[in-house]
Amino acid sequence: MTDNGKQKILLFLGSDIVAHMIMNQVVPMLCAIDYEPVLFFPKHRVSKTATSSAVKTLGFYERTLLNDTIYPFLEKDGSPHQTILTPRQLAEGHDLHMEEVEDVNDPAFVKRIAGMDNVAGAISIRCFQIFKEPIINLLNVISHIRVNDGTKDKGLFVNLHPGILPTYRGVLSTARTMAATLNGTNGKSFGCTLHVIDPGIDTGAILWKKTREIDLSKSVFATNIDMVELGSQAIEGIFTELRKGNTLDPTPQELISAKHMYYTYPENSLVSEWKKAGLVFVKAEEAKNTYIKYFSKPGTPHATRMNDALDASITISKQQKRLANGNNLQGGIGIEPRRKRRNDGPKLAFTG
Repeated sequence: MTDNGKQKILLFLGSDIVAHMIMNQVVPMLCAIDYEPVLFFPKHRVSKTATSSAVKTLGFYERTLLNDTIYPFLEKDGSPHQTILTPRQLAEGHDLHMEEVEDVNDPAFVKRIAGMDNVAGAISIRCFQIFKEPIINLLNVISHIRVNDGTKDKGLFVNLHPGILPTYRGVLSTARTMAATLNGTNGKSFGCTLHVIDPGIDTGAILWKKTREIDLSKSVFATNIDMVELGSQAIEGIFTELRKGNTLDPTPQELISAKHMYYTYPENSLVSEWKKAGLVFVKAEEAKNTYIKYFSKPGTPHATRMNDALDASITISKQQKRLANGNNLQGGIGIEPRRKRRNDGPKLAFTG
């Protein structure tokens, strides 16, 4: 579409249920204050080190069911009771550009970003691709919203990390936090951190941390769902401060001890220890009820049909041993599939 003069906020969105629930709160908020969100869905790449069956199962319930079952189901059998919209519904409802991105660091993609007009800033929400210097440096230059991390003035390019930094850098922060609480080496809080993106991984200066008390009776899946409110509040805080006329002055992290190391996917032996301590990654009924709560209405015929679709997918995944094959956990990259995809709507006008 032709440029409408609005300030654009680029959203780099993960493919899981938590990222899409946060998207459903952030996009209307941005539109209401006259920004134009641009929705990018970077491809989710399954790590070869994510070998634990518990980790794979969590990925199946958070990503695969959402993209391969819920979204196709809603395309054929929509519900007037949805409180969470699919990416396509959200984009079409607000007349926004959306697209899948194979590689956020592809020079051709970076060049397209460089040609966009009126970029106010960019936010990564549970995006598993690692941003490298070319796109970081570009957004630091072209973003109209400015931050100062104590070293220099930069454009707004921030990441919503699903853990408390700097203690829980890396992946599976919620599971690690809950496991540490169970064995007495952590307090009773979990949360998320909104930080500046720099060439390191989860090392940028911190704007805000949002925390709440852990409920150890819940699974990792359910606790991640509890992160939605915290993450949405953190992002909204940026624009609340700007409307007040305040500057954004993040605090540099102090990475000074071994506990501030970067965590990769845990080995099977460590996951077994967590489970013995009482950690539950996901409960099937709990996950199904979550999807039905937000994408249907419990007790209705539509909810029954959705439940049947979920049951069928879960049964097939077990029969085909999909959980043993990491490639099957990708579950799309955030946009519901179509047999014959129609035009996603008017595209952005890139210049330069």
